[in-house]
Amino acid sequence: MPDVDVLVVGAGPAGSVAAWHAKQAAPELDVVLLERDRAVGAPVRCAEGVGDAGLREFANPDGADWTSRRISSVIFQAPDDTEVVLADCGLGWILDRTRFDAHLAAQAAATGVEVLVGAEATSMTRNGDVVRPICPPGNRL
Repeated sequence: MPDVDVLVVGAGPAGSVAAWHAKQAAPELDVVLLERDRAVGAPVRCAEGVGDAGLREFANPDGADWTSRRISSVIFQAPDDTEVVLADCGLGWILDRTRFDAHLAAQAAATGVEVLVGAEATSMTRNGDVVRPICPPGNRL
């Protein structure tokens, strides 16, 4: 792999946003985002429900094709059948994670981040200030 300034492993929401923010903060740096799977966002690995305020810190869900449904109320039910109802408080969104993850990676790419899919780093080595990824045989890095 050629030398890069910032290497982010994993193009899930956290990785894509980290790469995007790194590039925005220092546009002169080479930022690379690795995704082991052949497409960003597939297969989906975790839940799709997110809070509105946290989501809006880095993406606008209004009218986005990666939202499936608005969460307007939630009922928490304890093992003893006690219920707590939260309603009409703009709770959050159900996301289409395949589209959402791809949207965030595309947002990072639009700022100049190089996104590599089908690329895996299994560990890293360090020599002074230089950190290098270790990739499995046949990897495209």
